[in-house]
Amino acid sequence: MVSYQMQKISFSLEYREKEFVYEVWLLKLWEWCCELMRDPSLINHFEWDARRVYAHNGGVYERRITEPWTADGWWDVQVCHLFFYSGY
Repeated sequence: MVSYQMQKISFSLEYREKEFVYEVWLLKLWEWCCELMRDPSLINHFEWDARRVYAHNGGVYERRITEPWTADGWWDVQVCHLFFYSGY
């Protein structure tokens, strides 16, 4: 069951002496993420840990960045958190 709420807002902009009105739908990202994590059919599909993925190209191993959790940002945050809280 979906418990998060979408919100419709409108705003206007003036461009070349004409006013344009736009309507957009907003969703509170944190509420949506929490709702997804409460869904038992989805929980096993989330990636919780950073990974470094390598593939052999016939000569050497090359790093592959194919998803957000395989990039440096996620890795750096997790490694810094590990060292900060483990006393290294």
